[in-house]
Amino acid sequence: MDAQGAIAFLESWGYPLFALLLAATGFGSPIPEDLLLLIAGYLIAVNVFTWPVTLPLAYSGVVMSDCLLYWIGTRIRAHSGGWGLRFIRLDRVERFGSWFRHGEVIVMVARLVPGTRAVVFVGAGLRGIPFAKFLLYDALGGAIWVPLMLVAGAQFGEQIGSIEQVLVRIANAFWLVLLASLLLAFAWRYFVSEESKL
Repeated sequence: MDAQGAIAFLESWGYPLFALLLAATGFGSPIPEDLLLLIAGYLIAVNVFTWPVTLPLAYSGVVMSDCLLYWIGTRIRAHSGGWGLRFIRLDRVERFGSWFRHGEVIVMVARLVPGTRAVVFVGAGLRGIPFAKFLLYDALGGAIWVPLMLVAGAQFGEQIGSIEQVLVRIANAFWLVLLASLLLAFAWRYFVSEESKL
């Protein structure tokens, strides 16, 4: 796909695809939401996305994804396991349980610390934290994190240049990108297998 084709695709399907990928993070997508936010910030920098659409879309997508994780925790709690254990192991959530001694504010802290969100948000539902409190702290954390990541992506975008320049670099470094993708896939598979031992 040439640069004009990529831009046309993103202008037509970029926002729905972005929303879909953000929602998928609540189901354990291997694409981290932080990466999605950085990419959205880059697309703002190259004038494919706009701030007035991207910021509320990103914010609502992140909060809805977090609420999905909370809901999974409530289902695990209500059914004492069942299908929810396919997504996350209870013993791992229980290890993070000590974090809740600081109160519901841990939900806001977890929103700001990548790598802790899933277990804390599922744990919040599992521990029966009232949804209104979860939503309040998650929304406060999201109000800090989402704009921060979008701004970082936009700043990064100004450094790396236009979509045309990025596509030329990718074409010139195809084998390097392929190797990096394979290494990332291997690392992800290793991480998942190691995490399952926890």
